Amino acid sequence: MKIFLVNPPLTRQEAAGKMKVIVNLLPPLGIGYIAALLEREGFVVKIVDCPPLSLTHDDLCKDLAIEKPDIIGFTATTISIDSAIKAARNARAVLPHSLIMIGGPHVTALPEETMRNGPFDVVVLGEGEYSFLEIAQRVRNASSDFSGISGLMYRKNGELISTGRRAYIDNLDSLPFPAFHLFPPLSIYHPMPGNVRKMPYAQIMTSRGCPYQCTFCDRKVFGQLFRARSPKNVVDEIEMLMKRFGVKEVKFNDDTFNVDPKRVIDICEEILKRNMKIPWTCRVHVKNLSFDLLKIMKRAGCWQIGFGIENADTAILKRIKKYITLEECKDAVLRAKACGMNVKVSFMFGLPGETEKTIQKTIDFAKTLPADIVNFHIFIPFPGTELFNKISSEGLLLHENYQHYCQLNLPKYMHLPFVSKGLGENQIRKSSSRAHRSFYLRPSYILSQLCKIRNFSDVYRYWQGFLAIVSL
Repeated sequence: MKIFLVNPPLTRQEAAGKMKVIVNLLPPLGIGYIAALLEREGFVVKIVDCPPLSLTHDDLCKDLAIEKPDIIGFTATTISIDSAIKAARNARAVLPHSLIMIGGPHVTALPEETMRNGPFDVVVLGEGEYSFLEIAQRVRNASSDFSGISGLMYRKNGELISTGRRAYIDNLDSLPFPAFHLFPPLSIYHPMPGNVRKMPYAQIMTSRGCPYQCTFCDRKVFGQLFRARSPKNVVDEIEMLMKRFGVKEVKFNDDTFNVDPKRVIDICEEILKRNMKIPWTCRVHVKNLSFDLLKIMKRAGCWQIGFGIENADTAILKRIKKYITLEECKDAVLRAKACGMNVKVSFMFGLPGETEKTIQKTIDFAKTLPADIVNFHIFIPFPGTELFNKISSEGLLLHENYQHYCQLNLPKYMHLPFVSKGLGENQIRKSSSRAHRSFYLRPSYILSQLCKIRNFSDVYRYWQGFLAIVSL
């Protein structure tokens, strides 16, 4: 019995619009975890990660025809769902008797729509490892009865059957490490130039669930219940990546790495105890970030931390349940810089209540921060988020062409699904370009970054970033 796990075709242009030159392209950990669990249970698994290999739908179709897997599992985000549906239709035409499944954040948010629009036999809801495993075990035993398996929606006699959400995985240490050996070589992936210093580079997830309430964020898969791997388990994975795959840098890809500061300290102490010399990065909340925590993170190899500030207007921050103050944000950035960290900050334009005045306020505030990287994203109401539901219920959602749901600088053929009252689409587009240019092309900023160049890798990173800015 053979199982294919597929990340469908998606070009850099489709994924990142005008910012395609610095697109963040990394192995999808979701199918990596599923593959590892299936292998542990004796299944033959192949991962087909189409984007880094530039595989087309025809390429994928030919591979399926040759390999003839019994189960084909797709993963999909909002921007890749149409591609996943097209790939599934091709798979159905080539292999009419194979079981076709799909999972991921978009699918979990809109399972009925996904089943209506594609030829899927099963949708996996939420965390998919054990639901997928139980299906594979039944197929191996020649059973097509999926009743009793939680976390699914499937077809039976023409009807859609939902088995409800599966309980969250409490003991994350019970999961094997993602099957990196089934992905293409890490050297062909492309992390954003400003996010990495050394290659090969890998991302790992040390926790699941985010307790914060931001209304623009999708928590359908991992939920709000914070669950964490043990520090030893985390550092064991880093050690494995270094020894087996030659990894020279890692990113902790948790939604919020410092939810539990004590655990962060324990991870850092474990890294230091093993004398592991590896740089790493993470995303953090402006709260729970003391000088002592930053200092031990720095000692353990952390060179960059990312903050999601989102907007500089307090009314908008309150509306999106981002319960932070600008003073807290600035203090956190200054503390990180004082500890020798590289700082990355993210903002969004076009949130409900946004005006030209609030846009300018955000740009002005960003320029007061001694940040090294600032991203000015365009707000997209992704399915599954509280804001999507609110905007949709109020009749303000302009379209559901998911190929246009790109948060970066949109090419002309893409159109925003939501435009804040009082603003035009072109205003939001131009504000993102204007903000990037205004922040990065300041003589003081350019000089400060030139002084930090240490090697050719730094030169390459800055050059790629410059190309992205001038293309806006």
